[in-house]
Amino acid sequence: MSKKCRVRLLAKDDVGQLANVFHLSITQAAATHYSEEERAVWSPALRSDDEWRLRLAPTVTWVAEQRGLISGFINLKPTIETLASGGQSLLSAEIDCLFTHPDFVGQGVASKLYQCLEHYALSQQISELTVEASYLYPSDLKMQDSVGV
Repeated sequence: MSKKCRVRLLAKDDVGQLANVFHLSITQAAATHYSEEERAVWSPALRSDDEWRLRLAPTVTWVAEQRGLISGFINLKPTIETLASGGQSLLSAEIDCLFTHPDFVGQGVASKLYQCLEHYALSQQISELTVEASYLYPSDLKMQDSVGV
């Protein structure tokens, strides 16, 4: 991965680029795993900035930035309190999105984004992360033993 990749929290002005990353990730990067029909249903057109602002409002969102472009993003839904099997209370949160721009696939962007999210989760004492993943969920993400995914 380029040493110039930097991960930071989402800024208001990022939403248009983020929408583009989502759409291109599905329509181009996912082409080897999903049919054209599946991709057209998932992301038939670029979603509006307003749609994205609404979706992201309750989440914590990080973006990876390289060469002045957003190369990927990840977000975490609000934490919920659940009961573990032993009856003790624990904090849980769901990873909502993890997408990489097609020009940056295979460069470690998703792993770097996940590491930032995981660091945040640990700092917030979130002991469980969940995800509803597709074929493209990076199987090589390095996950800490202290966070169950």
